[in-house]
Amino acid sequence: MSPLQVCKEYLAAANRADLPAVLSFFTQDATVVSPLYGEMSVEDYHKMLFNDTKHSIIRLQNIFEAINDDRAMALQFNYTWVLNSGKSLNLELMSLFELAPKRNLLSKLTYIYDTAQLRTHLPVEAM
Repeated sequence: MSPLQVCKEYLAAANRADLPAVLSFFTQDATVVSPLYGEMSVEDYHKMLFNDTKHSIIRLQNIFEAINDDRAMALQFNYTWVLNSGKSLNLELMSLFELAPKRNLLSKLTYIYDTAQLRTHLPVEAM
């Protein structure tokens, strides 16, 4: 599977809230960094995200590849996040994917987005 396909398949699994499938795309020691949840293990991050989510839609907009490192890639997408409360939020996000040396698994995922509108819609314990 190509690095781009790994990233796209991960996003599809995340969109389905399929935790076993999501975990299959990461190394055992991989981490996720998120402005909302901080840095944590892949499993803990996705459990929190899926717990806060009623439904989500990911629409890929752009793909960026590193010029000096074939183990890095960024995807820009629009994310419609429907919270368990029923509130729907639309976010523009960048996902920075770092791949393991064999380029078939993700070793780190960093999300970049503005959390301003999120802070008024999530309970304090979710942040």
